[in-house]
Amino acid sequence: MTNHPETCFECGVGHYQEVIEDYRRSLPKGEFLTVPKLLILHCDKCGEETIPPESSRRIETAVDQHRKIPRA
Repeated sequence: MTNHPETCFECGVGHYQEVIEDYRRSLPKGEFLTVPKLLILHCDKCGEETIPPESSRRIETAVDQHRKIPRA
């Protein structure tokens, strides 16, 4: 894990640590989408999660690709 100097937006005390994990998001109609090995920032005090811009773009791309898959 890598520490970030930014103070947590939620608690104002902790600092963010980089964590690489699979990100799972629920979609309409009960579907789920998983983005593997996504960078997420976790506060070391309150546990708040923040998704940095590059990770947000990966999520958006995955959602767009999911929408283009024909469904049976």
